[in-house]
Amino acid sequence: MINIEKEWRFMDTLPKNNRLRFHLAKGKNYMNWQLRNKVEGILEYFSPAEFQYTIRDGKLNNSQKTANKIHGGSNKTVCSWISFPSGSQDLSNFNRQDCIRISYNPRVKPYWTVAEGIADHNIDGFEGDVYIENKSLFVNKLELETFLKNKINGKV
Repeated sequence: MINIEKEWRFMDTLPKNNRLRFHLAKGKNYMNWQLRNKVEGILEYFSPAEFQYTIRDGKLNNSQKTANKIHGGSNKTVCSWISFPSGSQDLSNFNRQDCIRISYNPRVKPYWTVAEGIADHNIDGFEGDVYIENKSLFVNKLELETFLKNKINGKV
């Protein structure tokens, strides 16, 4: 059995105070976005139907060991999140033509991946702006291509 408290302690060692994830635990917040900042004591939930958010300098995090277990058939638990220093509900810089949709579903792939447009790649650790509309996540195409190029060249 996976220790959720251990996962959260691991998240607490990350330098970026805000963490966003899709909440899949049963209860009133099932399938809502969870925004957490333990430093400021913030824990909020948002309905995807009304959620639009821009994350500045976000990082795609993944607990690979937990994700591999889920990919192998274990029950889902917390294994991915986006950590970031700041965000806003202002989407004025959001330009979908310059963005590419990304996704995370450890049942399908045990890592963050590109949902459309280019070949399947593990994009765990990507850092950049993340734009969220409802349940869809987008990143800047040029930033993603640069990240993948650096990853291939061993610079990430």
